[in-house]
Amino acid sequence: MLELRDVHASYGKIKALHGVTITAPAGKVTSLLGANGAGKTTTMRVITGLLPATGSVVFDGAQILGLRPDRIVRRGLSMVPERRELFTEMTVGENLRLGAYTRSDDKEIRRDIEGVLDLFPRLRERFGQISATLSGGEQQMLTIARALMAKPKFLILDEPSLGLAPKLVDEIFDIIDRIRPTGMSMLLVEQNVRAALAVSDYAYLMETGEIRLSGTAAEIEADPSVQDAYLGT
Repeated sequence: MLELRDVHASYGKIKALHGVTITAPAGKVTSLLGANGAGKTTTMRVITGLLPATGSVVFDGAQILGLRPDRIVRRGLSMVPERRELFTEMTVGENLRLGAYTRSDDKEIRRDIEGVLDLFPRLRERFGQISATLSGGEQQMLTIARALMAKPKFLILDEPSLGLAPKLVDEIFDIIDRIRPTGMSMLLVEQNVRAALAVSDYAYLMETGEIRLSGTAAEIEADPSVQDAYLGT
């Protein structure tokens, strides 16, 4: 579904990615793991067309490297950004409708709003509330729900647990786990290695702009170096 092959990217003269290769298959959750500064968000910027790169990024059988971000979204790839980036002066309902800006099927949009409100009952309670007044966890829920309103083929979640209290982190990952049975293809970018592996099928560990380990989630979790450095076991 999504394949990166030998991707290199730089910020000016500083090389940020060094030959990154990742395969995220359809219908599965793939995690890109690593500490802050490992190159995870840079990889997401390349995938979504926000940062030039060399190499290959193929989505759903077509090369997307070099396309504008809006054209990538229209192909069915949607991203939940690291910093949420909500329209904070708009209500929950207005943010959800904006998530469907590429669509014109009003009847289905209304049906899908009901669907995401079923998935996120707290957002139903706050449907008319200004999003700036939501808690951090509620804002993260709204960001995920808004991305789902685009009816993506593939969903990227960039650091969904960032800045949240442990209880809210558990809640966000429980939501991701509930999305899995729908067959949604996902790439989960996370520093929280333990929580990400619990909801993933496959995983890649990134350090200093390179992929250091890859395999099934169980294989990565069992790796002694991962246990020592990331899992505290």
